[in-house]
Amino acid sequence: MLFAPRLDWSPRRAKYVFASTLVGAFLGCMIAGLATNSKSTDANGNVTNGHYNDDVITDAMAAGLWVGFGLSIAMTHDSEPDTRYIKPVANARPGSPMMLAPWIGKDSTEHSTFGLATGGSW
Repeated sequence: MLFAPRLDWSPRRAKYVFASTLVGAFLGCMIAGLATNSKSTDANGNVTNGHYNDDVITDAMAAGLWVGFGLSIAMTHDSEPDTRYIKPVANARPGSPMMLAPWIGKDSTEHSTFGLATGGSW
């Protein structure tokens, strides 16, 4: 939610990132499934058959998901942005820079207050 307004990904890049994230999760699950055995112990120390170590598989799947997501973003960082997010700059004039200034004053009850005054264009 914090980064969504700043994304200018094209639909092609978004599909590539989604697919890479899905493949990363699948590979993480597959590697963990191959690395763990089907024998595990219960709370009493008894060996049970047919139950893989679920925590290892789940953790590896989440790690693979994030690795796939991060690698796909890094590999597509120089992709063209979507044309609907490109703003025209032909007639743009620079605005005044943002300024911050300390503010000290009195409120309606005559108590001293302080704050920060801002000005300029964003």
